[in-house]
Amino acid sequence: MFLSLMLLIFNKGYKSANRFLAGVFFFGSMFYLTIFVFFFGESLFFTAIFEASIPSFFYLIGPLFYFYIRSVLRDEVRLSKLDYLHFLIFVVVFLGTLPILFSSWEHKLEVARNILNKNWFGPYTQINAILSQKANTILRGVHLLFYLVLIWLTFYKYKSQLKQNLLDTKQYHIINNWLIVLCLLFTMAAVSFLLTVFQVFLFPLKILLVQATYYQTVIMSVSYLIINLGLMFNPQILYGLPFEKKDRFHNLPLDQDNTSTDLTTQKEEAINNPGCYSPEYLHQIELSILYAETEMRYLDPKFKMEHISTDSGIPLHHLAYYFSNFHPLKYTDWRNNLRIRHAMKLITEGALSYHSFEGIFYKCGFTNHTTFNRAFKTITRMTPGDFHKSLEDRNPLAV
Repeated sequence: MFLSLMLLIFNKGYKSANRFLAGVFFFGSMFYLTIFVFFFGESLFFTAIFEASIPSFFYLIGPLFYFYIRSVLRDEVRLSKLDYLHFLIFVVVFLGTLPILFSSWEHKLEVARNILNKNWFGPYTQINAILSQKANTILRGVHLLFYLVLIWLTFYKYKSQLKQNLLDTKQYHIINNWLIVLCLLFTMAAVSFLLTVFQVFLFPLKILLVQATYYQTVIMSVSYLIINLGLMFNPQILYGLPFEKKDRFHNLPLDQDNTSTDLTTQKEEAINNPGCYSPEYLHQIELSILYAETEMRYLDPKFKMEHISTDSGIPLHHLAYYFSNFHPLKYTDWRNNLRIRHAMKLITEGALSYHSFEGIFYKCGFTNHTTFNRAFKTITRMTPGDFHKSLEDRNPLAV
């Protein structure tokens, strides 16, 4: 759940597939907490919260996972009207839980007590006014199986296009491997859950079900853990594939004979066939970076890559990919290089006669003396003091 919040913070409001991935992690975490409480918890309080209130959110995991995979492969996050049908089952199930959500706390505790002590298919464990417990359990399995198949079909549908339309870059292989591993781990977790759903009907008593589904629970947990760790140790995954972000369909010629259906088809084809970074798009990115240099945006201590994105409209992950794969310097090195060059200019022009070194590094965008000294020495091979002394030795009257 913490990682899901970090993903949203990283997203910074930009429309990227990371929003869907954050939703997968958040609702996936809630689901795993619910499983833990059901299998191993003995607390009426937590059982009442998780088992009697939250299970409907399980139906968001599949759609969000599918939208994440599709958005990464298409570099397009907008949902069509038909896409919202994927949330229909969640809405129905959620509406069925409203009676218990707005019931008294005593009633929730009573339901939780029955879940802990009795057959969960009994009338006293009913938590949905629309679906029975058996129907809800079967629907979960069918729902997950549907999205498991849909995700793999989507992956193979777009993967053939990617090989033709994307350059053979390091980032491409990172995302390709990530998606394969992600889908495999999701498959392992889904199959384990499907086996658990089947065994729910074979073992109506909780103690027997816990024993029978022990290994499935371990597989689901380990799969989810690996997904989290994979993202934490490979944050470049968040940059996405090296697509060129072009609003192609807005620039499509509109013939008078075109019908709305033809236009929709053109838009869909434009979205489904993205290209790699063209020279024109690279030039657009370079201009946005040059603008930041010309306007000396780097002198602001709070200046970040996202400010270039805001000024230019270029997605943040495209800029990050550009600095990682095209620019000779990483973003931080580029920014520090400009700041140090400005500091050298100030020192050369005699700014130390009315400023201390502390005033110099602050005017150049640094927030502390240590970072300034380290960057200065890395770039010039000498400390700020040594640089100033070398100027005095060369031309004592000019400094």
